[in-house]
Amino acid sequence: MKIKLVLFISTLIFSSLFFTLAGCTGVSGKGKVSTNAITSSQPEDSISRIITIKKGEKVTLDSPDKFIQLWILINYEQKKWLSELSNSSESEDKIFKAIEAKRKDFFESYGITEKKFTSYSKTHYKEITEFMENNPDYKKAYEDSLQ
Repeated sequence: MKIKLVLFISTLIFSSLFFTLAGCTGVSGKGKVSTNAITSSQPEDSISRIITIKKGEKVTLDSPDKFIQLWILINYEQKKWLSELSNSSESEDKIFKAIEAKRKDFFESYGITEKKFTSYSKTHYKEITEFMENNPDYKKAYEDSLQ
């Protein structure tokens, strides 16, 4: 129960921005090609043109592009973690803590904290919105990361 709650809350936090953007339309943007940070559980057709951040690369959150790439990656990782831990015989509390630790490790592997990631979304909301409006390929990749 706690695992689902954590994932639900995480999805709400990271999805709140998207739902505002979902109604936006824009001009098609050009994506970038790289599969460095994509795991085999991810649908490469929609994100391979988007993700340029290499797994474990230290990232400076200085653009909506980088923010959205990390946003997509954390969504896929959370689904993977839930799948891995859902059949665990560990207590819900241990699973909850394991997911929290994985989230912390994920962000740290990119040289940031979850707090910094969330803060960037609040501080740069307008820029992120404009970027998504002008790059529907990023919006599509994000939508795919939620499925």
